[in-house]
Amino acid sequence: MLCQDCRRRPATVKITTIIDQQKTELQLCEECARKRGEVEFGGEGHVSLGEMLAAFLHHQGIVRPAKPGEPEPAPCPGCGMTYDQLVRTGKLGCSECFRHFEPQVETILRHVHGSTHHIGRMPKRAGGPLRAEHRINRLKRELASCVQAEHFERAAQLRDEIRELEAQVAVAAPPAVDQAAAPGPEPKLGAEPA
Repeated sequence: MLCQDCRRRPATVKITTIIDQQKTELQLCEECARKRGEVEFGGEGHVSLGEMLAAFLHHQGIVRPAKPGEPEPAPCPGCGMTYDQLVRTGKLGCSECFRHFEPQVETILRHVHGSTHHIGRMPKRAGGPLRAEHRINRLKRELASCVQAEHFERAAQLRDEIRELEAQVAVAAPPAVDQAAAPGPEPKLGAEPA
């Protein structure tokens, strides 16, 4: 298919716009897409997933650069990444960025996923503890509504079920090792302490 703008080059970019539930599609070549400012291409003519995410989030008004006079969050202490770089690239620089830009990342996750916690399918083999945690949280919400509605018998059943599940999770979880309390090597008899 040829570009719908210049009608000379092959269309390699498809731009879909949905406004008021009206969908329009435009097939463009890279050059015409660049001229229209629809897409910014990387060095080799490829758009990174981070750039696409950043453009989407910016277009939706979810993330935006700081307004003039508005204080921008300090750069990440781990890697030096700025909030402006996060907005432009859609990528975090290091694991510390998650903690440093937590309010901004939470806002993005809420808009994109609808939640800041995983909701959805889990692998059967590896999802055991996570599945139990989700079940416990669901039961706690149900318990709170039962107490509020004064259904105390059902609330007692839920309380017991929650305790049982929490005990199972505690048994299944590997014990945490306290490095400070862990015994060191036994000193040899007759040897001077180091």
